[in-house]
Amino acid sequence: MNHPNHLARLVLLGFFLLLFGARLNLIRHHGHWIPYWDQWEAEAAELYHPFENGHLHAADLVRPHNEHRILWTRLLGLLAYRLNGGIWDPLLQMVLGGAIHALALVLLLATLRRELPGHLFPPLLLFSLTLLIPFGAENALWGFQSQFYLLLLFGLSAIRGMTATAPLTTGWWLGFLALVAAFFSVASGFLAGAAVAACHALQMLAQRHWSWRHAAAIGLLLAYILAAFTFTPVVAGHAYLKASGFRDFILTFAQALAFPFYETPAMALPMQAPVLGLLAWMLLFRRPPQRSPIPWFLVGAALWIWLNAAATAYGRGAGAPPPVSRYMDTLFVGLVLNFAALLHLAFLARSRWMNRTAGVWSAIALLGLSGVYGTHTRQIIRRAAQMRRIEALQTLRFLSDFDRRHIVDLPVNAIPHPSGERLAYLLENETVRGFLPTPLRQALPVRQTNTWFFLERGVPPDMPPRPFERVWGSFGPGGPAGTGDLALDFDPPRKGGFLEIAVAGYPHEESMVLRIESLDGRRLADLVPRRDPGNQWELVHIPSPREPFRLVAKDSNTTHWLAFSEPKEIGPGTLLARAVLQHWYVLFGAGLLFCLGSAWDKGAAREV
Repeated sequence: MNHPNHLARLVLLGFFLLLFGARLNLIRHHGHWIPYWDQWEAEAAELYHPFENGHLHAADLVRPHNEHRILWTRLLGLLAYRLNGGIWDPLLQMVLGGAIHALALVLLLATLRRELPGHLFPPLLLFSLTLLIPFGAENALWGFQSQFYLLLLFGLSAIRGMTATAPLTTGWWLGFLALVAAFFSVASGFLAGAAVAACHALQMLAQRHWSWRHAAAIGLLLAYILAAFTFTPVVAGHAYLKASGFRDFILTFAQALAFPFYETPAMALPMQAPVLGLLAWMLLFRRPPQRSPIPWFLVGAALWIWLNAAATAYGRGAGAPPPVSRYMDTLFVGLVLNFAALLHLAFLARSRWMNRTAGVWSAIALLGLSGVYGTHTRQIIRRAAQMRRIEALQTLRFLSDFDRRHIVDLPVNAIPHPSGERLAYLLENETVRGFLPTPLRQALPVRQTNTWFFLERGVPPDMPPRPFERVWGSFGPGGPAGTGDLALDFDPPRKGGFLEIAVAGYPHEESMVLRIESLDGRRLADLVPRRDPGNQWELVHIPSPREPFRLVAKDSNTTHWLAFSEPKEIGPGTLLARAVLQHWYVLFGAGLLFCLGSAWDKGAAREV
């Protein structure tokens, strides 16, 4: 076994777990299950609704969404939807997006490692720990934003495949397939082809040798770029967002490349100086020493980041705004690439001056990152979480009585859709209500109720509320002294595969019963948490019965009480996402152990 390669793989695995664990922690504390903004149209109206009614066709999957054709995001949404038993769950989508993002960043580091001298990989990893900071919080906390992570994954894969292998070979064609896939993530994905074409031209220039393979590859890439550009949708209603002139374009472009100092366009040159310096070195020394071949992936990826920034500056540059959160995941990759370029330059120059320059640049970048997080990113995260809670409450309120005034008369920042009228129309649709996330779903319809002393809202006055849910309890006006029983009959659930029931009180006490039975009295499942929840609600989940069933509650205890909510359908994907979010620290800790263990192993190997 190649020991260094083995350690590197362990480190990269650990880094993936660190990135994914940190993302799960962010989602756990600030993510929300309410679908937001574009999700209602692009997913509810245009994807799940036609899918449920058998009207979804293959052409619908590549239908334009603004200027993009988000094929993979739609397929990922359908996959999550099916795996979740036909129940929509934005939190599950966030978890999947976090995994894709971590995978894309590990691919970036693994490829940069192949181009770096071995002893320079640890400094790159240390600097890359900054990727744990969620500057792209809008993407992280919005289940619909996987297209930006898929853009990184496919775009970087394309550049890796087409720069690491000879043109027109098998590896190159695999990279070309990834390039095509990148276009169906975000429209700017095809610009990776332009970056690769530039790399092929620079390769011929650096080698001072004409190559028909490189020339043919450039021709194919230019033909692909033309075809992709022609296939890119044009949204007339977005014309006002475009840069109105050269000033708007160049300021927006400079602000993007100045990340993390995006409010200071003049910082674009210093922050991109390492890649520019590496390009200058390549042009001045067209035959670099064999000990340091040209890092073509790094060059191609950096060119692609610049092209992405230019495309954004053109399409969204009206008034020269600074980059918004959704673009920062891509810009952050550019920062890592510049640090890697700095390492290459330090190795090539072999001078104290260059080492000091690298240290100063790194310190400035870290200072900028900490400043942006403290002054902007934290506020964006907190405000987004606060607004989602308000929007969820208003949506639940509307679903409780379908009074349009509860939606239409509210300001736009109090509802999860730009149009209250349109949101009300969607929520009134029976098919849409049938696939809403579990917290928005109506409880299973009760077919028959037999009750003795169990009361609606029969819980102590200090119990946490469950807004707009029907709960039953044996806590009466005289406290827990009353006794009684209750039976609720239900038809078998159609969605999800599991039931969720909130339980409170003391179901473990003697003479207490809370369970699911068949209509002929067979016990199907107990609804008792591992410990008595007392004056808190604890969620209990059981597999959905495949037959009509009865929920039976009995309280024959005069000193304790029992309460529960009516059951809702829930999917296995939601349960898995909740479990992963709850135990994020296991993944994060495992990643830390992998990284530290690999570092110790490497140190021990040096001593031997």
